[in-house]
Amino acid sequence: MKEPYKLRLWYIIMLMGRVGGYTLIEVMIFLAISGVLFVSAVVLIQGQQGRTQFSQSIRDIDSKLAQYVNEVSASFFPSSDKYSCSLVKDSNNVDRPELTLLATGTKNVGSNEDCIFLGKALQFHQDSPSGNVDDTLVVYSVLGRRTLTVGVTARGTIQKGLVSSFAQANPTPALALTDTYTLPFGTKITSACKIDVSPCSPTTNKSAMASFYVDLSQTGTDPAANKSASLVSYQYPYNVDLTTPRNTNNLGTVYSCLTLNNTACSGLISGPDGPQPSPFDKWVLCFVSAASRQTAKITVSSGTTGIQTKTDYVSC
Repeated sequence: MKEPYKLRLWYIIMLMGRVGGYTLIEVMIFLAISGVLFVSAVVLIQGQQGRTQFSQSIRDIDSKLAQYVNEVSASFFPSSDKYSCSLVKDSNNVDRPELTLLATGTKNVGSNEDCIFLGKALQFHQDSPSGNVDDTLVVYSVLGRRTLTVGVTARGTIQKGLVSSFAQANPTPALALTDTYTLPFGTKITSACKIDVSPCSPTTNKSAMASFYVDLSQTGTDPAANKSASLVSYQYPYNVDLTTPRNTNNLGTVYSCLTLNNTACSGLISGPDGPQPSPFDKWVLCFVSAASRQTAKITVSSGTTGIQTKTDYVSC
């Protein structure tokens, strides 16, 4: 048995050894635990940031859709301070609206007496029939003629009347007014469907382009005189987004569909005054976050109460 003073000396030496620092194994354990906690905190923060950004992105998209609808409802001719609009004959001898850019420094507002602002067509780009995701919304402003010939008097005077249907207006996209909106925070659209079904069949239910137009069905009503016009909603054939070039000077199928050319745009239906797109009740848009892999669905509904949007954070 050790003597008491030797035991005390041994204990003091042990304490002095502890005061000098931690052992290598203890330091390694501490660093390992700290690293795990740090990585976990970073992942948690990034995940929360991704979810917050995705929620903000969906709110922004919903707000954009509402903005476009409100602009159509207000029947405001876009960029009237920069352009004049007149009718010109196309290759088929059809009167079509054409914009002319006003000279720089012109103080007068452009003349739009021959044209009316019909509304906007919204197209989400998806590059192939397989449904590759994309992040681009292209918005076309569609113009039309205001009047058409309704008769000729005995003296040979041409009588004009206001157009009363979408087809009569000879709708034509104003390429100079085309707007492109990039979905924020890396959000992608995975499908655009005319009914609420998942997955969205590309041959029957897909509808990557929809439109909101002023209702011209009330004969004798000039939409330009209305402060808040009633709207009609149309969806275009599913194939309008499959091979469309991004160059707005060469819209291909999109231009054919917007101008109601049923020879080049298959899927238009027969209306009282010629081909027209199909009315829709719902337009279901599905989005995914590139960062957090969250999904959300925005449903655009058209009914007697107007155009409404609803957001659901669900799988689609």
